[in-house]
Amino acid sequence: MSYHFKQAGHLGILIFNDELTLKREDELKEALMISLDNVEHLLIYFEKLKDINDSFIHLLCSSYRYCNRTNKRITLIGSQNKKLRQMIHDSDLIDIPACIDDCRSKCLWS
Repeated sequence: MSYHFKQAGHLGILIFNDELTLKREDELKEALMISLDNVEHLLIYFEKLKDINDSFIHLLCSSYRYCNRTNKRITLIGSQNKKLRQMIHDSDLIDIPACIDDCRSKCLWS
């Protein structure tokens, strides 16, 4: 897996490509944490994704809840975003108790 992080002031872009799966969870978590520690608004761009699974979805949701608590923002961008959003809506990952408690009607996937 590879990712790139670029920053300009309080805005950053995190570009993911390759696979976003459980076996890459530590790398993905590190990328999200480093990025969010350095910016107020993080754009996440997906390019050339080969595989995505629930573990990455959970990391993104957790990051989004963190942003809600700390007044930061995450925005998903790019054409691969449609594939990811469809996967989320086809799964049972939305409306879990943590989402309901932390997101207060603002969902990353809506």
